[in-house]
Amino acid sequence: MTLDPAKRVERLVVDAREHEHKPEVLLVYTPINVRYLAGFTGSHALLLIDVGDRLGGHRFLTDFRYKTQSAEQVPGDLFACEVIDDGKLLDATAEKLKEHSDAGCLGFDDAHFTVAQRDHLRELLPEQWDLVPCGDWSSVCGRSRNPRRSLASMPPLSSRTRRCARPSWSVGWWVAPSARSSSIWS
Repeated sequence: MTLDPAKRVERLVVDAREHEHKPEVLLVYTPINVRYLAGFTGSHALLLIDVGDRLGGHRFLTDFRYKTQSAEQVPGDLFACEVIDDGKLLDATAEKLKEHSDAGCLGFDDAHFTVAQRDHLRELLPEQWDLVPCGDWSSVCGRSRNPRRSLASMPPLSSRTRRCARPSWSVGWWVAPSARSSSIWS
């Protein structure tokens, strides 16, 4: 049985309302989850799922290259489609959130949202906005749950070691080239 996009989004909203942090808006960033929830097959888009009526409805953001494709694929009755001319979707996300509210709680899928992306968004949003990891949404978005550790369970990163920017490619630690030449590595 295939669910239509409205029912898929509603499943995610119900799951978010039961989450311990009670996010008011969910940021869906991975192309596979965007495709599952909105039907969009392009590679650069995100969804803002309005769990707590902060945005006046769900939002779909993409860059100018996908204007025609998004108009054809994304259900306009479910998502307000917005084309971002400069393609900086996280910057546009922060602006949309600030337009509608000075404070709130933004949930993100910490199994696929990088630390760098989270930190960038944190810099753009007012302090009154909380960014909360909401786990891996794979089970809600039609796939089995990912066994990798979530961002919330990772140890703090030092300036000498960094987590690979794409955790789906590697689960090991990457050592900065400058750290390899130090005495501890010889």
